[in-house]
Amino acid sequence: MKYSNGCVADVSATQCFNGEVQKNKNFSDGQFVSLDYAGKNLKVYKKEAEEKKIVSLSDIDIDVKKPELPINELLFYELDNFLSNIVKGKKPAVSGKQGRDAVGLALNILKNMVF
Repeated sequence: MKYSNGCVADVSATQCFNGEVQKNKNFSDGQFVSLDYAGKNLKVYKKEAEEKKIVSLSDIDIDVKKPELPINELLFYELDNFLSNIVKGKKPAVSGKQGRDAVGLALNILKNMVF
């Protein structure tokens, strides 16, 4: 999917694997972020700022960070936030319109999938 601001999203799924894989990969200028929900790990790969002539892949300096992630389940946080919003009257992190738009996007993807 290509957005009006030039951002590109590649969404894929497969039924050819028996294991549980839930990953989110984000690319931006000079940085790659990989979040593995099932494995509960996060890696941030960032190209060093130093500009130099690159002749081979070994000439590229990449800084890899592995920030600590909380052990709790993400679904727990989602439900806890939802209940907190109801009990304390807080504004939700995601609005109803944003939720509706996300469901609309998911339905559009399903409609256009090729099996």
